[in-house]
Amino acid sequence: MSAPCAMMEAMDTQTPTYSDDELTAALVEHLASLDRDDSYRVERVLKRSSVETTELVYFEGTGGGSLGPFVRKRIDASAQIGGAYERLFAAQRAGRRFEHLPRIVDCRRVGDELNVVMEYIEGETLGALVDRLGATPDYARELYPALCDAVGELHAGFAMAGETSAPVIHRDLKPSNILMDEAGTPRVMDFGIAARSETLSKDGNSFMGTPAYMAPEYIQARESSERSDIFSVGLVFFELLTGRKGAQGKSALEMIGYIVDNDIRVQENAGPELDERLLDILYKSIARDPQQRFATALQMRAALDAYLQPDEPEAASAESRQSTVDFLLRRMKHKSDFPALSESVSTINKITSSDRESIANLSNSILKDFSLTNKILRLVNSAAYRTAGGGNISTISRAVLVLGF
Repeated sequence: MSAPCAMMEAMDTQTPTYSDDELTAALVEHLASLDRDDSYRVERVLKRSSVETTELVYFEGTGGGSLGPFVRKRIDASAQIGGAYERLFAAQRAGRRFEHLPRIVDCRRVGDELNVVMEYIEGETLGALVDRLGATPDYARELYPALCDAVGELHAGFAMAGETSAPVIHRDLKPSNILMDEAGTPRVMDFGIAARSETLSKDGNSFMGTPAYMAPEYIQARESSERSDIFSVGLVFFELLTGRKGAQGKSALEMIGYIVDNDIRVQENAGPELDERLLDILYKSIARDPQQRFATALQMRAALDAYLQPDEPEAASAESRQSTVDFLLRRMKHKSDFPALSESVSTINKITSSDRESIANLSNSILKDFSLTNKILRLVNSAAYRTAGGGNISTISRAVLVLGF
């Protein structure tokens, strides 16, 4: 089985992150004090396995102050995992910036351990989101182009000094390894078993990864590639769209058997939100034959962009009405209290009442902002709206209808 992967899961209360200047200054101070045993103070252990310990830590400055929190991973060097962290750290020190990957503050080998210190990101994993909301087809459609970009950053590759850049294959993409930060940006986490495509070797009789998200070619022949990552990210897409895992089974053995022997499909009564064009994209990403899948994450992104391409702009009168809607949406984004949100939704519905497509347009506008989406769903599922049809709603289009009563 794999090294632990869900280091960010169930971390909902976190302190603010820091600017590049603050982190750089702290790093300089830290590098000058590497010989001290007390450079980091361990707040608590987040996850532990036989080969890896993940901790919440604070950096202790020479003047007695502290900076943090950070996440530190202590990886047993004999396990021969974690090399992707070293390459990502080298790339970031060389000036590369990644929108969807965590910032590595420090990465070094100490005795028989690889120590990795990285930023502590506030947000919610997709695993926690699915557990909380179930199927979220509207959100899944809007999220997935950005998630393809995130996987594309890995596959674009990064290297140590003197190495030729090669795609980095994650090998354990799953909902609990994808964190949505406060800005609504997906961040791919946990690179313990990630490896450069040119150095991948068969794992013998053992499995590296999570059985429910393994590609058929890996299960059968231990082969990993960009296309096996595409299969995994397709299964994450499936889970967001349907609220259930694609691989059926009560045990790891049953799940990998299901993946090898079956074409994974949604239930026939899945609902109108999962139209034929969307399902074609989904099924291409999780085809059992890797040659039938998207070759790259960018190809999958292009297919989703084509599916989501908006209609031509409406007439000038509609544009004027839309400008008012946009203003109200901006107000709602910064309002945390439920009454203000409800009032704004009602106002928008009145403004757009003459437009038959108003609900769909409004829903799409809301979905562009992750924090606003969460606010709307929390509101409609609160006790105040249960009598109006709320309480168990997972799509923004239904939420808008209920809140507009």
